[in-house]
Amino acid sequence: MYNIHHIGHLPYKKKIETMTIDEIKKVEIEKDGKEHKIKLETISGDVFINLDQNSNIIYYQNDAVKKIGDYFMLSNNALEVLKLSNVETIGNYFLFFNKTLRSIELPNVKEIYSQFMHENKNLEKIYLPLLKSVGRCFLNSNVDLENIELPNVKEIDLCFLYSNEKLRKIYLPQVESIGKSFLSSNKNLQSIELPNVVEIESSFLYNNEILKRIYLPLVEKLGDLFLYSNKKLEDITLPNVEKMGMCFLGHNEKLRK
Repeated sequence: MYNIHHIGHLPYKKKIETMTIDEIKKVEIEKDGKEHKIKLETISGDVFINLDQNSNIIYYQNDAVKKIGDYFMLSNNALEVLKLSNVETIGNYFLFFNKTLRSIELPNVKEIYSQFMHENKNLEKIYLPLLKSVGRCFLNSNVDLENIELPNVKEIDLCFLYSNEKLRKIYLPQVESIGKSFLSSNKNLQSIELPNVVEIESSFLYNNEILKRIYLPLVEKLGDLFLYSNKKLEDITLPNVEKMGMCFLGHNEKLRK
């Protein structure tokens, strides 16, 4: 067990100083194999940080904070797991360029501002069960992400998903409004169902290489460039559309219905 005074000499001091913590009651540091495990006991909740042998953060769990500002974690090449159990609001530019991040759990987040996660090459899991509002450019260029489930989201801003190469499933049962450039350049997405969407802005779907089916039973209004260059799209159902923008369909080579 390390003495509390050793914290001032460790490279993660800046992270501890910039966290929103009312009062630290106790700090514990112990070595477990090649890792150092840190526990901060605060009035608001506990914080757990695991460091590898090079003092890089590989595990971060914060049960104390409720709000995260802009630029939370950028370019952390060792971080694998992130858990923020009590956070409700997240600012802009949350996580960028984290090469080893595999999992993120945000069980109480209700609102996310713009530029949530970009270029996290090993990201496999996102847990956001209470999220209701999504800002612009939500998830871009996350190479290993296969599944997105956002059961309570009702509003999505522009550039929701871009260039997520392994994305296969999207679950958005409550979404009613979708901004511009919703889905583009997703190589493995085959089907999308949006049962409650009423309005869609321009550039809804383009350059999705194997997308075959779209289900939009309640949509009434479509913006410009609704579907463009989806090479394998075969089936689209729009029983309630009343208004369409310019260039509704373009270069969808296999569209039959």
